[in-house]
Amino acid sequence: MMRMIMAIWWTLAIFWLSTHPLEAQSKSKKAARLEDWPTEVKGFGLTEEAAKRDAVTRLREETILYLRSKETAPLVWEPTSEYVKRNLIDGTGKRGDDEEIPALGLAKTWVFPLKQLDLAKIAQLDEQAQRQARVEDRLSLGGYFVGAAIVCLGGTSVLLSAKEWLKKRKLASVAR
Repeated sequence: MMRMIMAIWWTLAIFWLSTHPLEAQSKSKKAARLEDWPTEVKGFGLTEEAAKRDAVTRLREETILYLRSKETAPLVWEPTSEYVKRNLIDGTGKRGDDEEIPALGLAKTWVFPLKQLDLAKIAQLDEQAQRQARVEDRLSLGGYFVGAAIVCLGGTSVLLSAKEWLKKRKLASVAR
């Protein structure tokens, strides 16, 4: 019985250690230069709102491509539309000239000025995303270990019960 209790406690300890995030694993990233970061982004649409949404979508995609082209590219993190609106677009933008787009016809445009990328903040966000991914991986792996431990403990319990039952049966047959 004591061995079974110890096995349960050690299983829980291993599960906790394998799923706990490790805060001290930060990687220093070299600073990348932003010489080719655009100063504005232009969106197209049938309405001004559609043009604004298109500009945000284009900027998000451009940012992902830009970051992946750099030596210090984030490994896990990608900007969301909300991040782009809050941290990359500078101001409310302005209406541009209407342009002829083959897929849309005459389209309205919207131009947003851009802020510079904060690569230090992006590196922090990427490290957080990496830690979260590691935690999720460890949790799923820990689940497999806990499942295997439960099966082993259950099997051990069944074997011990069967052994006791056989011992009682043998004693009963000897007593007759």
